[in-house]
Amino acid sequence: MTVIQRRTDWRPRLIAYVGGLRGARLDPGRHDCALFVAGAIDAMADVDLARSWRGYTTFEEGLNALSAAGYDGLRGLADANLPRVAAARAQVGDVALLREEGQDALGIVQGTWVWCVGRERLGLLPRRRMLAAWSV
Repeated sequence: MTVIQRRTDWRPRLIAYVGGLRGARLDPGRHDCALFVAGAIDAMADVDLARSWRGYTTFEEGLNALSAAGYDGLRGLADANLPRVAAARAQVGDVALLREEGQDALGIVQGTWVWCVGRERLGLLPRRRMLAAWSV
């Protein structure tokens, strides 16, 4: 498991990162839930967990790459790289797992909401929809 230490200025860095993506559309391999979360972690801690994962062009290709690396989907990837915490204890900046349109999706906790990549733009979903969480 990767040891991640947030920078002392992680909050403004996270806000700047998210603010810069507000109009970004879903684009597998460039801007999707996994890469959004990896970018948020990189903004907060200068640790790029996705450096070897970029470049796929479809969700299927990305999930196949995870499977080939021995991960059981997004949940398995998060479990292998971050310490799990109870969803109720997740803090701002932690990683959340949600289920959207029958698929697992990752997001970043923002208090009572979770930032998530939507088809048309970055959006917020209610925190109560979290299935699992990991500490950053």
